[in-house]
Amino acid sequence: MRTWVRSCNYFNGLDHRVDYVNVEFTHRRSAAPRGVYSIPSLQAVESEWGMTTTALYPDGVVRIIQFGMPNVHHQLKLIDSDLESGWTGGRDSIQWRVPVDDEHTVSHGVTLMFLKGQEAEDYRARQASRNPIEANRRVNEVGQAILRGELRVDEVDDRSVLFNVQDYVSQVGLGEILDIENQHLGREDVPTIMLRRIFARELRALAEGRPLKQWTRPADPLYLES
Repeated sequence: MRTWVRSCNYFNGLDHRVDYVNVEFTHRRSAAPRGVYSIPSLQAVESEWGMTTTALYPDGVVRIIQFGMPNVHHQLKLIDSDLESGWTGGRDSIQWRVPVDDEHTVSHGVTLMFLKGQEAEDYRARQASRNPIEANRRVNEVGQAILRGELRVDEVDDRSVLFNVQDYVSQVGLGEILDIENQHLGREDVPTIMLRRIFARELRALAEGRPLKQWTRPADPLYLES
């Protein structure tokens, strides 16, 4: 299980979480070893649980990602890489974003790795040797140095924190509370547009005292990939 805190608004984190094109830009250095370096075509539809996004990649791979209202992000059968060992395999991931206050967000995540035998033992040993509190402190420290202009993302050599530093800079760098008034979103922002519309509708209903949609996690499988 992983936990971290970011110095930005809850909705900064949600926008980033459903931006499935950001990997090819934000994580260019850390994603390339994973074989993830292409821009998908995106479709997003409201579901009984929240939102279903379909990403079609140029090589024909189709990935379906589920977002459960109000804060659950569910991805399965992802390509992953342990950047220290060079191992590449699959994983299932589920994350929860939780607002602390207007300017801070905490994230809790659980990952299932598809490993067995010696490979699994080696992975457990590497994870046990890591200090998540120290890693989070290091990510925040390096991220703040970059935002102050003292360091560039491309100068970060510690690959154990690089991916999360890239996320930190891309989210916190937008400001503690993002001003979306003058944004011009496009086709690659379809999931962001859909999610913002859902939240706007539900929050408006809450403010006006009208019933909210009753979100339910379906019993059928949430994910298919080909």
